[in-house]
Amino acid sequence: MGMDHKLVFQKLGILGGGQLGRMLLAPAAQLGVSCAVLDADPEAPCAPFCGDFQVGSLLDYETVLDFGRRCDGVTIEIENVNTEALVQLQSEGISVFPDPQTIRLIQDKGLQKQFLVDHGFPTAPFYLVNSRDELGKHAAFLPFVVKLRRAGYDGRGVQMMQTPLDFEHGFEAPSVVEQRADLAGEMSVLVARSLAGEVVVYRPVVMMMNPSTYMLDGLSTVLGEYEQYVDEIMRLAHDVAEALDLVGILAIEFFINREGSVWINELSPRPHNSGHYTIEGCMTSQYAQHLRSIMGLPLGGVELVYPAVGMLNLVGPSAAHADVFWKALPEWLRLDGVFVHDYGKRSTRPGRKLGHITVVAQTEDELVSKLSEIQGRILR
Repeated sequence: MGMDHKLVFQKLGILGGGQLGRMLLAPAAQLGVSCAVLDADPEAPCAPFCGDFQVGSLLDYETVLDFGRRCDGVTIEIENVNTEALVQLQSEGISVFPDPQTIRLIQDKGLQKQFLVDHGFPTAPFYLVNSRDELGKHAAFLPFVVKLRRAGYDGRGVQMMQTPLDFEHGFEAPSVVEQRADLAGEMSVLVARSLAGEVVVYRPVVMMMNPSTYMLDGLSTVLGEYEQYVDEIMRLAHDVAEALDLVGILAIEFFINREGSVWINELSPRPHNSGHYTIEGCMTSQYAQHLRSIMGLPLGGVELVYPAVGMLNLVGPSAAHADVFWKALPEWLRLDGVFVHDYGKRSTRPGRKLGHITVVAQTEDELVSKLSEIQGRILR
C-alpha cells in the first residue's frame, strides 16, 4: 500500500542557494522531503549538499518557471526572484510560499512602508522620491536615511544624510526617505503562520548592529532593559503575520526609540540571519518551522531550550577572514555550548557572511562572558 504524502512535498524547490537555503536542507531531509535548489552561482553554499542543484538566474521568467514545474512546492531564501513566474506556477497548482504578492511587497521598500502605515503599524515617518534631485524637497526632515526601494540588503542601498551637502550621494533611483530613529537599540522577532492559520511567535532578541556597515554583528536573548518591549513586539508580530495572510516564517526588525516607542524597520518573509540562533537554541528552528508552515503541518514549540542563547556573525574579509576563522576554530570549540556554522564560501569580500557561531549557556552572565571571549578572538 502506497504512503499518503499529501501533506508533505515529495520535492521542494528553493529559490536561492545561499546559507539560508543550506540550513533548510537538513530539516527537509528529516521530514523526508527532497530539495531542488536554483542559484546563479555554481559554488553557492547549497551546491555541495543538494543532489538537485541547478545553475540559473532567479530573475529569469523561463528559468524559474521550468525549475518550479519540477517541484510540488516552491519557497525562497532571498526576495530578489521573478514573481511573474511564481504567479504562473501557482496557477498551475504548485504551492508557492510565501505568496508572490507578499514577495512583491517585500521587494519594494516603498510598498512595504505603505503596507505598514495602511494597517496602522508603527514605523518611521517617510517620503517616497524618484531620484536624488527630489531630496532637496525634504531638507527640513534632516537628518534622515535614504533607502533604495529595490535590491538593497545587508546595509547596501542605505545612505545617511546629515546636511544638504550629502544629497549628491543619494541614489539615482526610486528611494524611501525615512526619519532617522533616535535609537536606543534594535530588536528582532520571528513569527510563523501555517496554512491552517495557526500562529506562533518566538521570544524577541536584541540585535548588536555594526555602526559602520549597518549589518548584524550578533544577537542575544538576554534582553535586560529591553524586556519591557517583549509583549508589544510579540503582539505586533502576530498582527503583521495575520495582515499579510502569511504562510511561512517571517522576521521583523524593530527600532527601539529613546523615548520608548517601537518602530517596525523591515519585514523578511523567509528564514533570516537574526533567526539562526533557533537551530540550537529553540525547540523548533526557524527552518523546521518554515517547512512545517508551508507544508500544512502543525507548528512546533518555540521555547528556548537553554536559559540564554546568543549568536555572532563571522563576516569577511578583515577580522573574520577565512584564515583567522580556521585558526580560531579549535579554541572556540573547546568552550562548552559553542556551535560553529561555516557556510563554505570560497571567496570573501567586505561584509560577506562567512559563517556564524551560536553560544548557549545556563545563565545570562555565562552567556555574556562567553560571547565577549569569542568576540575578542574574532576581533584580534
